[in-house]
Amino acid sequence: MRGPKALKKGAASFGNMVIIHPLRMWGTLIYGVTGAIFLSMAAMALWHLRWVRRLPSLNSFCRDQTGFIPDGKPPRCSVVIAARDEEDRIEGTLRHLMAQHGVESEFIIVDDRSTDRTGEVLKNLAAQDPRIKVVRIDVLPADWLGKCHACHVGASLATGDWILFTDADCWLKPDVIARAVKLAETEKADHVTMSPGSVMENTGAKAWYLLFLTSLLSWFAGVNRDRSKSHVGIGAFNLGRTSVYWRCGGYERLRLTVVDDIKLGLLIRRTGGRTRAFLGSEDVECHWGTTVGSMVKSYEAPRRWPIRLILSIGILLSKWVKTR
Repeated sequence: MRGPKALKKGAASFGNMVIIHPLRMWGTLIYGVTGAIFLSMAAMALWHLRWVRRLPSLNSFCRDQTGFIPDGKPPRCSVVIAARDEEDRIEGTLRHLMAQHGVESEFIIVDDRSTDRTGEVLKNLAAQDPRIKVVRIDVLPADWLGKCHACHVGASLATGDWILFTDADCWLKPDVIARAVKLAETEKADHVTMSPGSVMENTGAKAWYLLFLTSLLSWFAGVNRDRSKSHVGIGAFNLGRTSVYWRCGGYERLRLTVVDDIKLGLLIRRTGGRTRAFLGSEDVECHWGTTVGSMVKSYEAPRRWPIRLILSIGILLSKWVKTR
């Protein structure tokens, strides 16, 4: 009886019959399934892209550079930011906001128990621009998450026709608020949200960002098509009509909600509000990190633990493949 004849690593031959090693077989199967999944994702992404777009320019609405009727009063927007230990980025964020044009603005910054120089930076900026209002929170009330409470406090002080919730590390293009409000008025929307861009130093970070955008396409397409069960909201840029915000209950109903940005979009949708979502990599820049590692750290537990798990599994699989 002839013994097995080695062919390749992971395979053997008995006569004319080739037997594949189980590990090699499972590796091939995993590659095949993974490839099928990615092809399906690519096909779905291409389909959803039909309803995904960037925020139009002001010139596309009217010739007046403010984006509104020349003799009319521009809309008033209250920008609410919950800031905690943001001394490195908050000044840049506010200076970008102070440069906004085409809308009448006020900036409500809620210093949520910061232990660094955030309060000092905010105090100096408030002295330079009367539109900046700073509120300090020293004690978090029971049955509240910090960010949700800070956003609730800020919204309670808002006097604008619109409320924009954005993050303390986000830099906005000077005309983006005016464009978003004009778009909402043109399309009779009550809520406008945008995905942010980010500065990325390596290929891994760029791949992570591309995966993030791909995961949003179906959400964006759904709300832009006015699907009844579709909703979305992104903390980097969540703009809503003040009247609709209070009608849906606002952050009062999101006291202990971890994904508050998405759930705010859901509340608006449930009360009959209309949402429009856009790719905003050229209009909103967030500092999530410049590498995959720093981006993963920005997704603190328990809110973003699924991302950590997925990335960890991906790293382990890549290491396993390299050893084959």
